[in-house]
Amino acid sequence: MNYSEIDIEKIPCINCGKCLPCCPKRIGIPGSFAAMNYLLETSDLDGAKQIEKELVTDKGYKRAGECIVCGRCEKHCPMGIKIRDRLLDISNVLK
Repeated sequence: MNYSEIDIEKIPCINCGKCLPCCPKRIGIPGSFAAMNYLLETSDLDGAKQIEKELVTDKGYKRAGECIVCGRCEKHCPMGIKIRDRLLDISNVLK
C-alpha cells in the first residue's frame, strides 16, 4: 500500500505537548503524529513503527489505539486538530 495515497492528510502538530498532561491514558500524541506524518511522507511503515516506538512507548507513553476518545486533549490543542479522529487513523495504520 502506498501510504501517501491514503485518505489521511499530514497532521499539523507543532509538538507543543499541551495535549499530554490532560490525557488520562497517557497517550503519546505528538510522537504518534510524528510517526504518522513520517509514514505519509515516505511510505516507510517499518520506519514509522520505529519512530512510534522511540517517541511513544520508549518514553513511557501509550500507543494511539489505547485512546478512550474522551476529547480532553482537543480542548488544549492550539492547532485545533481533531486528535481523536487522527489517533483512530493511526491505530488502524500502525497496528
